[in-house]
Amino acid sequence: MYIRDINDNYYCYEKGGTIMALNRNAFNCINYGLFLIGAAGAEKAEGCIVNSLHQITSSMPPKFSLTVNKSNETYKAIEASGAFSAIVLAKDTPKELLDVFGYKSGRVVSKFDGYEVGTDGNGSPYVKDCGLARYAFKVTEKLDLGSYVLYIAQC
Repeated sequence: MYIRDINDNYYCYEKGGTIMALNRNAFNCINYGLFLIGAAGAEKAEGCIVNSLHQITSSMPPKFSLTVNKSNETYKAIEASGAFSAIVLAKDTPKELLDVFGYKSGRVVSKFDGYEVGTDGNGSPYVKDCGLARYAFKVTEKLDLGSYVLYIAQC
């Protein structure tokens, strides 16, 4: 179990109740990819950039997990459609795309405007000619994590 104090220090409990300090810099050593997630909202396409998409099984069909903040418009779209697309972003992804999908709110901006957009077999939008690979997912399970939700989806 981990706890964080008011000075942003992390601690964990070992067996027997011993408190051990945890170096926060250790979290910076975990390697993540960046992905553009797209989902069909009730009124418009929604999307965001995440680092929380992970393959969790290699069986067929393969299953992945995705964690999304509930305050995000993309969360509402995934909830409504039960599906999402994911594009693996490259190191040279245009800064403009990263800015729009990573820092703008779908409540203020129609993020897909100005891009050539396709729709996958589940009805989820994606930016064409962008990224290294594209996936189409159907949500099969979800777990409420408080301010986030963890989706399990099959490809």
